[in-house]
Amino acid sequence: MRGRIDWKYALSLELDDPGFDHTVLSEFRTRLLEGGSGQLLLDTLLTRFREIGLLKARGRQRTDSTHVLAKVRALNRLDLAREMIRHALDVLAAVAPDWLRGHSKPEWVERYAPRSLHDRLPTKREERDALAGSYGPDGYSLLDAAHSADAPTGLREVPAVRTLRVVWLQNYYRTDEGVYWRSNDDIPASALFVNSPHDLDARMGRKYTSSRTGYKAHLTETCEEGSPALITHVETTPAPVADREVTPKIHETLKGRDLLPETHLVDTGFLDAELIVTSKEEYSVDLLGPARPDVKRQAKRGEGFDAASFTGDWEEQEATCPQGTGPQEYQLDPNYRQPP
Repeated sequence: MRGRIDWKYALSLELDDPGFDHTVLSEFRTRLLEGGSGQLLLDTLLTRFREIGLLKARGRQRTDSTHVLAKVRALNRLDLAREMIRHALDVLAAVAPDWLRGHSKPEWVERYAPRSLHDRLPTKREERDALAGSYGPDGYSLLDAAHSADAPTGLREVPAVRTLRVVWLQNYYRTDEGVYWRSNDDIPASALFVNSPHDLDARMGRKYTSSRTGYKAHLTETCEEGSPALITHVETTPAPVADREVTPKIHETLKGRDLLPETHLVDTGFLDAELIVTSKEEYSVDLLGPARPDVKRQAKRGEGFDAASFTGDWEEQEATCPQGTGPQEYQLDPNYRQPP
């Protein structure tokens, strides 16, 4: 709006028009979400593409996913505990300043006023455990006061207070003897674990040796030879959600738009044996992609025989050993479905 003369011409603006403030874009996105209109523009484009012959059902489409980073700092659990109290104190200082003065401790100013920085945390395990132990009682002290009978009406329903309670339940447990920091084996799965008080939906996802806090965007597009690649579906999920969990949702949505492909190209994460079968039976879609490698010891080391070395007879439920010993009878998993 400020630098593009074509936009100024299209909107009948003067050349020196300053445009709009950057916050208007955020407000526009918020209105789209609140009105449930996020899909409106894509649906309008897809309808138009079908009318002019650029898009049709029963063709070839492909899907892949990419990480979407949350606009928050990546916090370890100790950082999270400290930042959670700091955030709760900031919010309470704005909504109930007089109440907070009477229920806070003098040392909290020095302990929680600065933002949490990972490189300032103690390096020794004992010191870190002691620091985590000091945060725990502070958080419960604040929660107990906010939930007491003499607390201002509605204080316990303040979002920051509710989030503090969730974070403390996930990272601490309290007994008659005291407050204790949970071990890493005693916290919720990443799909449930709150990673930041500033984005409650952001989750930590891991791929190979790297981890990210945020979401995943699963993009599906056409890939017809001689035609432009057109996005037909976008699915956003928390970061830990496995790609294969999204495959049926994509097919169901495309079915509702009458845009199911005949061939759906995906990478390994989006398929398994069951999905190959169900995609064909329920949606008449050929799900194509590289199969998962055999990660068992025999296959990785090249020692002995892996599962692929055996010849199976599905009708007779028999397997023949690579050395010719057999066939031997075996029992199929009753929940396993034979590929077509």
